[in-house]
Amino acid sequence: MMPQRSPAQIVASVAATYGAWLVTCVISVGVLITWHNALLRLYVLMGLDKYGAAFFNDMVVLLLVLVWLGLVVFAEGWFRRTSNEGTLGRTFFRTTVAQLALGLLGYVVGRL
Repeated sequence: MMPQRSPAQIVASVAATYGAWLVTCVISVGVLITWHNALLRLYVLMGLDKYGAAFFNDMVVLLLVLVWLGLVVFAEGWFRRTSNEGTLGRTFFRTTVAQLALGLLGYVVGRL
């Protein structure tokens, strides 16, 4: 049984949860932009059909937006649950490190 929390603690918990969620959403947009640029650069470097570039771009954008939407929904539920368990800080840290690693990988791939 969880101890009773004051209204101020509840408000602080909700603010921390959705603050972490918003930061995660913003970081993930940056990661997806990095991957978009990397994938387009790889397409050009491979010397593929220039007329297929627009289609490839549209498909990459569609796929990345769907991934982003899935991440947003998943992160909100995950952060809400871990906030109730008292592990929001650790979860947010791990998520941020993973996102930054993916962004760095996208940057490196884009520079090949």
